[in-house]
Amino acid sequence: MEGESLWFLSQVLAESGDSDQAIKWCKTALDIFERISHPEAKKVREQLLAWGGTTEENCLTDGG
Repeated sequence: MEGESLWFLSQVLAESGDSDQAIKWCKTALDIFERISHPEAKKVREQLLAWGGTTEENCLTDGG
């Protein structure tokens, strides 16, 4: 439930133009979703990358 709320918040922030906060909360939502193997984790990860955020997975492959 918390992850879903943070995911929704990140989308609202992105739509309002606050991309830094959107990425921050999207990362937090992704962490929660991955811990509980939530089915939305892949969708959230893809959106985070589209917004220019990083995940642990792409940091490792990109040398970050």
